Amino acid sequence: MRFHNDSYKVDVDIIPVNISGNYSVSTGSNFGIAEWGEAKMMGFVGPTTMLGTKVKKDKVAKIKGPVYHDGEVKWTALQDKYFISALIPGDKVNKAIIKKNSEKDVQAEIEVPDGKKISLSLFAGPKEYGLLKSLNVGLDHSISFGWFIIWDLSIIAWMAKGLFSILQFFYKISHNYGIAIILLTFIVRVVFIPLTYKSFKSMKGLQTLQPEIQKLQKKYKDDRAELNKAMMELYKNHKVNPLGGCLPMVLQLPVFIGLYNLLAATIELRHSPLFLWIKDLSVKDPYYVMPIIMGITMVVQQKMTPTTVDPMQAKIMLIMPVVFTFFFLNFPSGLVLYWLVNNVLTIAQQYATVRYSKR
Repeated sequence: MRFHNDSYKVDVDIIPVNISGNYSVSTGSNFGIAEWGEAKMMGFVGPTTMLGTKVKKDKVAKIKGPVYHDGEVKWTALQDKYFISALIPGDKVNKAIIKKNSEKDVQAEIEVPDGKKISLSLFAGPKEYGLLKSLNVGLDHSISFGWFIIWDLSIIAWMAKGLFSILQFFYKISHNYGIAIILLTFIVRVVFIPLTYKSFKSMKGLQTLQPEIQKLQKKYKDDRAELNKAMMELYKNHKVNPLGGCLPMVLQLPVFIGLYNLLAATIELRHSPLFLWIKDLSVKDPYYVMPIIMGITMVVQQKMTPTTVDPMQAKIMLIMPVVFTFFFLNFPSGLVLYWLVNNVLTIAQQYATVRYSKR
């Protein structure tokens, strides 16, 4: 058994005595995890195994007997939101086994064939992305960067990892993850400036066309197909995209989800303060100050956005700040900070756009 300075990894050589058949090596039970299953809104918690390039996740609630994973085992582990205990074979192993002895007693094992000796490593420590990646066994894939509701999406994972690299760069400069998030938001906002400008122009164009649209609605009130055809022709003639106002929001969605996963799943932001009462950017604002301010900025942003006379759309736009504020009450403070700063920068851009368009 070999320990390493400043490392969570232990190297072990196992030489079986009087064992001729297959035998198992286990991580041990639970690794201090009190509750198994999906962490609420924060990805996967449970036994995880990497076979080749694929990661297998076993939901504890669905395990009725031993679960066998056949293939080249890179590692098998027990993990929660921030910590992981993983067996990493140094020799070739082709079977991992997940066992549930009771609702709160779960094990991850590797099966060694024919009583052979084996060299392996045990990693038991925090899920720091850089640290896990440096092991070069794919253990960094245990972090749920791509998690979205019930799936792991590669585009979300790609976005989250990119944002994490930028965030780490800004953290090295500022030594404060809150300031790093603000700087990251500014960069994202700059990238989306052209789309936001086009969105504003599109909504302004729709506002100008409202009298014509109302005339068409009266003319073809009993013929929906002809109304749609006439409206499409109207949009085409005036070079207005009716969906243009939604484009920036749709394109920002992967960024938003990626940042959510980044804030919710990376231990680096755990217990990272911003200022005053914000002591941990990975959890909700204890006094709900930032979500409420964010809701106010949404109202201001809405007032500055060109409106339509469509009553249904007007009602939806009116209720959006309330809905967003309600959802953001329990979101990580870092994510609320991102959306708040994003709104402030959008308001500044809209103000500048209005001033520029009047010239």
